[in-house]
Amino acid sequence: MGVLPIPMDFLPLEQASLPDLHEDMYWRSGQDILRAANVIRGDERLQAIYLTNFNCGPDAFLITFFHEQIGDKPFLELEVDEHTADAGMITRCEAFFDSLNIRQVA
Repeated sequence: MGVLPIPMDFLPLEQASLPDLHEDMYWRSGQDILRAANVIRGDERLQAIYLTNFNCGPDAFLITFFHEQIGDKPFLELEVDEHTADAGMITRCEAFFDSLNIRQVA
């Protein structure tokens, strides 16, 4: 696809502030996700893919907060369950990158 995936753990999350609205977020992973949204929003080179599990309670709340934090920047939400196939995920990623016009022609 011509893109380099960077896991959230490799972003400078310690430099990103947690939004005042969510400073008492219970889940540490939720705090990190919102910090990552701030980092991604502020860097035009970065795009977000939000990977979630079907029927995940915390993600039901976090995805809304993530959407607020990332602002107008588009992102792809991929929800997986036991029936999810690799081909479907690859197709959705390709379509997302095509829509952003960042896919490199090989």
